[in-house]
Amino acid sequence: MKFPNWEFNVREISNNYYRASGLRNSGNIVSCDGTEYEEIISKCLKMAEEIELQISEKLNEKQ
Repeated sequence: MKFPNWEFNVREISNNYYRASGLRNSGNIVSCDGTEYEEIISKCLKMAEEIELQISEKLNEKQ
């Protein structure tokens, strides 16, 4: 899934401890911390995907 409405960032906040975060243009925020770089990115993207699905479902309900 692509995330055109999101901006993601990953930072090392301590030695070998990372924080991945995402901000949607509507203000939704996702964030994950941990020592497994790829794992926290994957979790963050999964949370963003869940938000996108919820938004899509809400928009479809209104139509």
